[in-house]
Amino acid sequence: MLVQLLYASRALVPVTGEVASSILEDSFRNNRAVNVGGTLFVGAGYFMQCLEGPRDAVNDTYARILRDPRHSRLTLLLYERIVQRRYAGWAMNYISEREAVHGILQRFMLEDRFDPFALDGTQAKTLLEALHENAINHSASRRFRRSLIAGLQ
Repeated sequence: MLVQLLYASRALVPVTGEVASSILEDSFRNNRAVNVGGTLFVGAGYFMQCLEGPRDAVNDTYARILRDPRHSRLTLLLYERIVQRRYAGWAMNYISEREAVHGILQRFMLEDRFDPFALDGTQAKTLLEALHENAINHSASRRFRRSLIAGLQ
């Protein structure tokens, strides 16, 4: 049985490039080994992550995250059975605050700043999907521009 789990937490350490790289390296290694995937958004001092995969593997991954000293106020926003993965092929996609389009975040903000704890599970899921799609499209656009420029040279 496949499940999708979505949580939010407060970052206890500033999420520098080094910290983000460490998180992603751990995620790639650990998730790939147990067939878990998903996407992670880091912004405004918060983590918001969706994990997908076999139920036991997702549960074990979440249990490990609960023990991670980089998180506080870890809050489960959504846990549901799924028929197919939304983030198939991604051991862990990373979306930085810099990559997030302000307009997408603005649609989901109840205050003047981003706060994932103000979202219900459905809103959080929709936000992560929109940020993921934007990051994929933006990345594809950059690759296309680079290949177009390379072709002109």
